[in-house]
This record gives sequence, structure tokens and C-alpha cells, in this order.
Amino acid sequence: MKKIMLVGLPNAGKTTLYNALTGENEKVGNWHGVTVEEKSGEYVFNGEKVTVFDLPGLYTLKGSSAEERRAEKILNGKNYDGIIVVVDAKRFNKSRILIEELKGLNKPVVVFINLYADFLKNGGKIEGQKASLSLGVEILFEESHYEKTVEKIKEKIYVGLNLPKNGIDKKDFYLPQKRNVKLKRFLFGKYTAFFVFIFITAFILWFSFGKTSPVNLLSASFEYLINLKLLPKVKSLLGKICSPFLVGLVCDGILKGVTAVLIFLPQVCALSFCVDFLDQSGYLSGFSAVADDTLGKFGLSGRALYTLFGGFGCTAIAVNSANGIEDKGVRLRTVLSLPFISCSAKTPVYLFFASCVFKSNSFVVIFFVWILSVIFSFLNSLLLKGIVVKAKTENFISEVAELKRPKGKTLLKSLQKTAIQFIIKLMGVVLIVSGFLWILQNVSTDFTFLNGKNIEKSLLSAIGKPISVIFRPIGITDWRYSVAITSGVFAKEGIVSTLSLLFPSGISLSYLQTVSLTVFCYAYTPCVLALSSISKNTNSKIAIFCAVYQLICALLLCYAVYFIGVL
Repeated sequence: MKKIMLVGLPNAGKTTLYNALTGENEKVGNWHGVTVEEKSGEYVFNGEKVTVFDLPGLYTLKGSSAEERRAEKILNGKNYDGIIVVVDAKRFNKSRILIEELKGLNKPVVVFINLYADFLKNGGKIEGQKASLSLGVEILFEESHYEKTVEKIKEKIYVGLNLPKNGIDKKDFYLPQKRNVKLKRFLFGKYTAFFVFIFITAFILWFSFGKTSPVNLLSASFEYLINLKLLPKVKSLLGKICSPFLVGLVCDGILKGVTAVLIFLPQVCALSFCVDFLDQSGYLSGFSAVADDTLGKFGLSGRALYTLFGGFGCTAIAVNSANGIEDKGVRLRTVLSLPFISCSAKTPVYLFFASCVFKSNSFVVIFFVWILSVIFSFLNSLLLKGIVVKAKTENFISEVAELKRPKGKTLLKSLQKTAIQFIIKLMGVVLIVSGFLWILQNVSTDFTFLNGKNIEKSLLSAIGKPISVIFRPIGITDWRYSVAITSGVFAKEGIVSTLSLLFPSGISLSYLQTVSLTVFCYAYTPCVLALSSISKNTNSKIAIFCAVYQLICALLLCYAVYFIGVL
């Protein structure tokens, strides 16, 4: 088995090439720190198995960042057969130092010039033969997302990479003209950057959740097909061949709970697609540099923006990306502020409450929660900066990515991954929680089958009533709400499946109670997967602190919203 290392500057396209070679679907982005630890995948070519390692981005083998030290340690080991240096064409000269250092490892090396077609289109040029002689290594010019590129590289690895030679200094690199200057001034200008960001955010939320948006219409059609067409037919079919207990468990418990969340799949995917588009276009990288000074006042940095924005997708995954933040104080403040960012798993919860109580104003509710996310994550970091984590804020040193048109294939693969992860969670955690809660709801304390009647005598009622005390200050005495919220500790989507199970006719809360409960769901303890990720990337004490801290904050915010509303 051959072992090949993919090495290069941050944002050079290593992960894109890695995905193309191995068939994996790892996160692709335009940020320093997207890859914070090595990933490995395999492929077979002409009967030979090859393992490919995607290393974190580095500028030099003598770097000081956590990613660079990690990559340096792996490269200084001897247990691999060659190195492919992935180079963004426009940063060819910046990569020379790294290439020279890699030659000193006495391993076969080939340089892969990525994004060359776009580089040529804008007036740049690299004279291949001169560049190869200049560096003393073989150079390939291709695009990492092309199938012919993948085959060419696999063929080269199969034949064997060549050991580097001494280079001959020659002029071989010609810079392209600067482009998108006016667009950059508008997007990242001193007086326009934040207004543009707010406008883009509002558009994304309207597109994903607005009443008249195409995504919302698609979601409504999805709901119609599932609830009015599919479920009645399944229940009718099972009723003819199964016992009432089994029919209730499958249809009223498992299927109803899972489909209550599944109908929000189009909106979750639309939100994920928009965030990926902003990331891969280079916009978020540019805005993070503009926002660095503002974030610094709150004890964060431009690099922290990637982690926080990633929290709108999945908190557990975003925590891992915080390893790209070099400053320990900023990293810890970012991790502890991340749970205040509303993850996509909470989106179905907001939509459920909004559709039941606020009807057509769902978009306004989601927009309010997003604004709340930004405000409270910043305020939380500021509080931690002054009380708990007092380390100094780092300066923004990450290289800003160029604006570019994202590749449709990459966006679609990322969208596919989001949809699959969402469905897997439904088929796993939500399915188990829904089935388990239905059994508890339909079995009495003396273990007789209730068949949906007298649930006040059920095991679920016995468990839920003691917990219901936490919502009495806001006028909610029904134990079913506390049970639903508790189920969200395993997966936030579980709140929706539990509410739909316990309230088949819909919830009946006042506007103020609904807002207060929504705020609680937004702020309370992260799911066990997120807490596990926090523990892994910090320590178990920080994870426990985060769980308790978030619960206290959620209760205080919930009560404050309700009592201010009453006044």
C-alpha cells in the first residue's frame, strides 16, 4: 500500500483534491483552519491500494500555529511514500519556501498547480518547464475537480513520484491583473460591509423560511404528501395485519415523530446551501477580516467568525474548527459562546412553534432568533473576557480568500451530505426517542396498555410532572412541555417529534408563552453530541460547565422575556 501526503498553503484546494481522489465528502471552505487535523482515505488503481492523507494547511515547516505543528510532525515521520504539494496558481511564489523545505525531507515530490484555468483567464502565467527547472520538481497543471485530473494524478502515483533535484533560478511567474476591485470595495467597505452582511443574512432567512419563498412552498408540498397521503395509507395497511399496540408504536409513535421533523428538510438544506455558498465564494473570509476589529472588542477575532458561523450548521462540527484559532483565550471564549449560535437542529423547533402560534410570520421568528444568536454570543464572550477567560485577543493573521464563483458540483455534494446527516439523525436518535416516549406515554405505572387514553396515569406523566416546575413561572403547568424539552438533550429535533406525539391536535399557548419557550429552546443545554465534542476539544470540566451554564442562562432569559412581556 502506498501512502501519499497532500500538503500546501491554506485554501489551496487540498481537500477538494482529496475528495476527488478518495470519493470522500469532507468539508471544503475558504478559511485557514477548515482542516485542523489530518484526514485519510483510500482508493484502488490498477490493483494497487493507495492511502491519501489530507494535512492541515501550512506556510512553512517551521510554523508556530497548531495546524502547522501537526502537519510538520507527520511530515517529519518516515512512514509515507511521497508528497503532492497542492498550490493555488495565484499564490505560486508564496508556495516556493514550503516546496524548498519539503524537498529537504528526501521524499518524492510533485507540485500540483490548482485553479490554473481561472489564473490564465485573468492574465496570469506560469511557464511550466522553467518553473520545473527552477524548483527541481515535476509540476502538473490541472483543475482538482476535473475527472481527467484525478486519473492523471492516480496514474502518476502508480508509476511513482520522482525525488526532487537542485533547482535553477529562472523567471517563470507572471501575476494576473487584479479583479473584482469595485465589488470588493462595496462588499467589504468601511461603511458598507455590515449593511451588506445584514442584507445577505435577511435574504438567506427569507429564502429558507419566508412565507412566499420557493423553499417554503416546497416544504408545504412535502408536508401535504407525508401527512395526508403517506401516513394514512401506512396506518390503514398496518391496521389490517398488526395489533393495536404495534400500529400505535409504528404510526403514532415512530412515524409521526420522524415525519414531524422530516417535513423541515427542504428548509434546513436551503439554509445549509446558502451558508456553503457564502463560504466557498470567499465572502465570509473577506468579511471576517473586516469584522476583526469589532469582534476584538468582544474578546473574539476574525478567525472566530468561521467557528461561530459554522455553528448555524452544527455545533459539534463547529467546535472542532475552533482548533484553528491559535490564541487559547479566544479559542475557549469562542467554544463557550458557540452554544448561543442557533444550530440547524433547532430550526425545526422554531418553525414548529412559529407555524402553530404565529402562522404566516415564521420568517420573522427565525430572523429574530438569528439576531439573538449574534447578540448573545458576542455578549457572552465579553462577559467571559472580563470574568472567566481573561486572555488577550489575537490579531487577525489569516490570509483572505479571493472572491470566486463556487463550483456547483462541490455545493451539491455538500448539500447531499447535509441531507444525509439530517436523515441519519432522524433514523437514529429521533426514531429511538419517538418510539421510547410513545411506549412511556401508553404504559401506565402498573404496566397496563393505555392505548392513548388516560395519559395522566402513564409512566411518562410520572417522569414529566416533577420536571414541569421549571416552566410554572411563565404560566405553563402542563408536564408534556417539560418532557418535550428534555428530549432535546439527545437531539434538538427530538423536541418537535415529542411535541407532535404529545399534542396531536396542536399546542395551545399564548404568544408570550410561545416566545418565552422559543427563547429557552434557543439557549438551553447543547445536545450530547455537541457536549461530547466540547469535552474532546477542551476537557470534561468545560463541557459540564457549558451544560449547566447554558441551562441557567436559558431559564433566566426565558423568565426575563415573559415578565418583561407581562409588564
